[in-house]
Amino acid sequence: MDQAKCLNNPKFQYNNPKLQGRCIAFSYSGSVLFKKLFKENKMNCKVQVKRYIINTEDADFSPYHYYIEIKTRTGKMIIDNCDSYNYWFYMDKFKPRGSIEKIKCNIIKKALKEKVDIENEIQNTILYHFENIKTFI
Repeated sequence: MDQAKCLNNPKFQYNNPKLQGRCIAFSYSGSVLFKKLFKENKMNCKVQVKRYIINTEDADFSPYHYYIEIKTRTGKMIIDNCDSYNYWFYMDKFKPRGSIEKIKCNIIKKALKEKVDIENEIQNTILYHFENIKTFI
C-alpha cells in the first residue's frame, strides 16, 4: 500500500471488526510503523509495546492484552486494536490486572516475520492516529 496516499486520506474505523481479537498483530506491526513515522518526521516520541493479563479462564486464547504506549512531550497515550486513549483514562477505565510488562524488540521482530493478513487495516489505523498525534504535538 502506498504510504503517501494513506497519509492524505487515512481510513479509520472505530472498533474495526477485522482487528477484533488481533491485539498482538496490531501492537507489533503498529509499533514498528509508529517508530518509522516518528523517525521520518523527526518527532521525539517513544514507542513501546506492553501487555497485561485479561484472560485467566479460557486456555484457547492468549491471557494477555497487548497495546502500544506512546510518550510525547505533552504526555502519554495508549493505542490498541480498538481506539486511542489518554493514558490515565485507559488505566481508570480498564484497570489492568497484574503487572504491566514491556515487550522486548527481539520478540516484536520475531513476530513480524510471520505475514499479517490485516496489514492494510493496521496501516490505515496507525496512519490515522499518527496524523492526530502530529496535530497535538
